[in-house]
Amino acid sequence: MEPLFPFNSFPPPPLNEQMLRHKAAERKQRLQILLLLLAAVLWELALLSITALLWEDIPLLSQATLFFSICGPAGSILLAVFYTQKGGSQRWKQLQPF
Repeated sequence: MEPLFPFNSFPPPPLNEQMLRHKAAERKQRLQILLLLLAAVLWELALLSITALLWEDIPLLSQATLFFSICGPAGSILLAVFYTQKGGSQRWKQLQPF
């Protein structure tokens, strides 16, 4: 039976400890970003539920929570747009103190 891919026709890519550590750090950062996103979504759901519960009893407080639940994601999107327009990743890495 012939193999589907010609594995013997080219050498495997070189792999070293630094590349493996970089990949592991990227995976860890991706997991942290996903957990942060989950926390933000749960926070927004909590604010919206508080808004719904307080709408009849305390309308001023419910309007404030509605305002914060709208301004939070809008500000995050605005910051993300500014960050990507500046070409952010290189500049951000230079400003980090650690």
